[in-house]
Order: sequence, then C-alpha cells, then structure tokens
Amino acid sequence: MGETLPVLNVRLFGKEKITYGSNIVLYGRNSVTKGMRLLLILFYYGKRGINRNILLESLYGEDDLSDAANNLRVTIHRLKKMLLDAGLPEHDYIYYKGGNYYWDSPMETQVDTDLFRELIREAEEEESRERKIAILSEACSLYRGDFLQRAADMEWVLTEALQFKNMYTNALSQLCDMLMEEKKYVQALKYADAACKIYPFDEWQIVKIDCYMGLNRYQDAIKEYEAAARLFVEELGIAPSQKMKDRFAAMNENIGSRPKVISEIKEGLNDEMEERGALFCSFPGFQDAYRIVKRGMERSGQSVCLLVCSIVDSEGRPMKVSDKLDEMAGELYSAIQNSLRKSDAFTKYNRAQFLVMLVGTNRENSQIAIDRIVNQFTIEHKSWKKYIECSISSLLDEEE
Repeated sequence: MGETLPVLNVRLFGKEKITYGSNIVLYGRNSVTKGMRLLLILFYYGKRGINRNILLESLYGEDDLSDAANNLRVTIHRLKKMLLDAGLPEHDYIYYKGGNYYWDSPMETQVDTDLFRELIREAEEEESRERKIAILSEACSLYRGDFLQRAADMEWVLTEALQFKNMYTNALSQLCDMLMEEKKYVQALKYADAACKIYPFDEWQIVKIDCYMGLNRYQDAIKEYEAAARLFVEELGIAPSQKMKDRFAAMNENIGSRPKVISEIKEGLNDEMEERGALFCSFPGFQDAYRIVKRGMERSGQSVCLLVCSIVDSEGRPMKVSDKLDEMAGELYSAIQNSLRKSDAFTKYNRAQFLVMLVGTNRENSQIAIDRIVNQFTIEHKSWKKYIECSISSLLDEEE
C-alpha cells in the first residue's frame, strides 16, 4: 500500500498562501513573480484547464507571441523545479492538452475558491435552517479578502474577484440575518467584524452596531458608530450614510429608555484616555458641539472662533490626494492636538482640511494659536510652511 501524501492547501482569497503538510510553498510577497502567478492561475482553473492564449496574455501581456511562448516554457520549467525544492514529490505537475494547460498532482489539492463555490451552492439548496447557517459560516470563514489581490492588474482576475465579492456579500448578509433572528449576536458580531476588516467602507459596521444593541452594549455601539464616522470623513471625505445615522438615532433612543444613576451616566460621558491637548471629535460630534457653543455665546459673553487649517500645494491650491497629503494630514492632526488647550475641539473635515473650535479666543489673539500650530507642523520640515493655510472667523460672524 502506497504512502499517503500530505494535502496541498491553496489560499487564493486575501494574502495568497500555499502549504504542503508543514512546508510553506508560498506566502504573500513572492506571489508577484511570473512563476508564482502561473502556479496560482493553474490552481484556480484546476481540472477545467486554462486556454494557452489566455494564459500567455495574463502573464506576458502584449509581448510578441513567439517570445511569450518561449518565456512560458522557461517559466514552467523553473516552476516545476521550485515545487521539488519546496518538498513536493517528483511528478509532472503541469501538462498541456487540446490547447489548454492543466494542474495535476499525486496528492489531494484543496483550493479555497473551489470549496467556497461548493459551499455557496450547498447553502442555496439546503432547506434545513440550522445546516444552512453552518454551511454559510464555513463559507464566510474561508473568505479572507479579494481573490488574487496581488494579481488585480489582470482583467479576468478583476472580473472573478467582483463575482466572489458579490457571493461573499450575499452569503454574509443571509448568515448575519439568520443569526440575529435567533439572537446569536456574538456569532454575528464575529463575522461582521471580519467583513469590516476586509471592506471597511461597505458599512458592515451597521451589522456590528445592531449586534451591540441586541446585546445591550450601547456604549460599544456608539464607539463603533463614532469610529466608522471618523473613518468615512478622514478617508473618503464624506459623512456617514442616512442608514448609519438612523442607527445612531436608534442607539440614543435605547440608551434613553433605560434608567441610570447619575454616577453611571457621568462615567459613560467621561473620556476614557484623558488625552492632552485639544479634543478630537467625529464630524457629527463636532457639528453638535459647534451648535451648542454658538447658542450659548450670547448669554455667556464668551468669545469663540472657528479656525480652518488647509493643506495646499506649492501654488496655494487644494493638494491632490497622495501619500504626501496623507503624511502631512497626520502631522497636522498631531500639531493641532498638541498645540492647543483641552477646552478646544477639532475634527477632520476632509482629507486636506481640519476644523478647530477655539474657546475663549477672539480674532485678535487667535494668531497665537495659529502660530503654535504652524510651528509644531513644521518643526521637522521647515519647508512645509508654504503648504498650510489658516483662516479664522468668529462664530458670531454672519459672513466668512
């Protein structure tokens, strides 16, 4: 009786990974080489095979056909040697027949995309609710990110990736709905949290908020909303959707319906970290604070100013989205927080602008605050002074 060979496990979702028993054949970074791209493509197509012309175009683009064909032969030869060096047994793993290339192996090969498709098909046909939840749970756990994300420059990969994402989105929606209907909020929370890490801008935070509310963890729900609101404003320059705002209103309503003693209320209102310097708020929070302060100014007589800090290019125009803008925005965030008092508040209005509310400051002495921010912003990069513009206005001014 022959020796049983270890299973060859292939992950094509998220960070690509190939293991043979305890040996790692591939993990992440080296998946961009021609040989590894060829291997991943062959794994994906498996017994279906991939047409030679499609394979040549995927690997070599618009190169001369004869050159591409020769390069493919060289790549296949090197790949077979690499597989042997990785500990796989001697075998002719890649063969050509009828215009197609195929993967063949003496050991069982398990590819996550194949298993994912099979699980989705099983879930569609399954009538038992309990069994359907189990199948969808397994399918969603397999999905760790976009299909072949390091090969997204290939058109067919983008098409397949979109189809897989749609399958995952539908499966996860069904799974979370069923789990929440059965009040299994902790389980639903786990899958929604994984989705937020993969697709932070697809609003899976709403499912997390619903789970927290189902568990009566309203403070966690509020934190999730504030983190999501901050993410959307900082990264996309947009406010939360109406659906997200509706969840916020529901949270407030539920929090208000449970009687609390004043000490518990104060504890929930206090800062957890007691950060030094100005208080950073989500944009919706800053809006509320702005309106409250403005309403109280006439009675208190206190002077409050709104400061707008903008990152601009060398010609004074709004800086275009870039790594340089993100770096400067991070430095400006720190400069504002570390330069101002605890009584001041600020928010990120978009990727290139911050809004600051200076309490107890008028137009005349606001330049002091501006100078502090600019000096802190340029402490390590003196040339950055030309990239920041600041404008000031009293909250009582009718016009900017």
